[in-house]
Amino acid sequence: MDELPLFRTITVKPLERPISRHDGLEVYYLYQLYLLSLNGSEVNDFIELTRLVVDKAINHLDFDRVGVLLFEPHTQSIKGTWGTDSQGKLTNEQHMSSPVADKLSPILNAVQEKGQIVVWENTPIVDFELQGGVKIIGDGWNSAYGFWFEGELIGWIAADNVLSQQAFSPIHQQLFRMLGDLLGEHYRRIRNHQRIQELNDKLANINQKLEREATHDHLTGLPNRRFFYDFFSRIRSIAQREHKRFALVLLDLDYFKALNDNYGHQRGDQALQSLAQIFASSMRESDFVARMGGEEFAFIVQADHGQQLKVFCQRIKQRIEAELFVVLQLQKPITASIGAYLPKQLQDIDSMMRQADLCLYQAKDAGRNTIVIIDEAQPAPEPESILQPN
Repeated sequence: MDELPLFRTITVKPLERPISRHDGLEVYYLYQLYLLSLNGSEVNDFIELTRLVVDKAINHLDFDRVGVLLFEPHTQSIKGTWGTDSQGKLTNEQHMSSPVADKLSPILNAVQEKGQIVVWENTPIVDFELQGGVKIIGDGWNSAYGFWFEGELIGWIAADNVLSQQAFSPIHQQLFRMLGDLLGEHYRRIRNHQRIQELNDKLANINQKLEREATHDHLTGLPNRRFFYDFFSRIRSIAQREHKRFALVLLDLDYFKALNDNYGHQRGDQALQSLAQIFASSMRESDFVARMGGEEFAFIVQADHGQQLKVFCQRIKQRIEAELFVVLQLQKPITASIGAYLPKQLQDIDSMMRQADLCLYQAKDAGRNTIVIIDEAQPAPEPESILQPN
């Protein structure tokens, strides 16, 4: 005897037409539940989901009045989502918030039992007012069905027949339970989705923080040496493609070790932080600065000629002399030595660093507080390329 296959293929043909009430109410109701579940699976906001559920219940599943309530155990209060008004029309009830009053306590206690539809026959039906009070709107057949998340009651779906005054049929009792279960399942999906999103956001923030710590100086917030080398490669490719020139500028504070020795490293750190602020307010958007280590900084400056570059270097140097000692409350100004190299044709980073470093060495050798610029496009060194201290 041949064994039956474990699996068999089932071919499902597309519906030639939407299922209607003419196909039988049970088929029609199940089809509408299927559409609700399908549409609900694309929603990641629970309040929006409650709107879909209530709308489906009153407009396609022949419920009289339906509402979805959320329960807050810490405050022992009930909040509205979407429901129906006294005439059975869809309405937004998010404004409703009410403490669990005496009339609501029996409902809250009864829905604690999972899987049970709670029914009150021929009892007053309550509605909520904006101020959290409760009012009676009629007598009828009430029902409630709770939904849960991680063992805690989240809320319940409620229905009544205040308009038709007819008890639920057996099929509507099952539909009511299925609507409650659908709310619970989608609540769990949405909450898990939110948790995953929150974890992803935290992970992205951590990665962003780690990336910044790896590429930026923790003291000044400026890019570090690693970032500088990466940026140089990118900007060099762009400049070559657009036939633009840029200079590499090295700046070193003069006698910075003496500042640390005489006033302490905390004052030295304050000097570097203030220096970063001076740079930020003195540079154009096209310029770039990084802390290379200690008191040395490197700039990439867009410049067409040496005179333009000299103006940039003088502006930075003058602001350091005029502002830094005031901020640090020192007796005399702090000065800086600057070496700048503007090649005729852009070179690799190591070649340009060597030339800029040579200029910086010449500035220090000339007595510090000096700017030295090499512009290779000039036929001969500019007379003012070495600026002696005032």
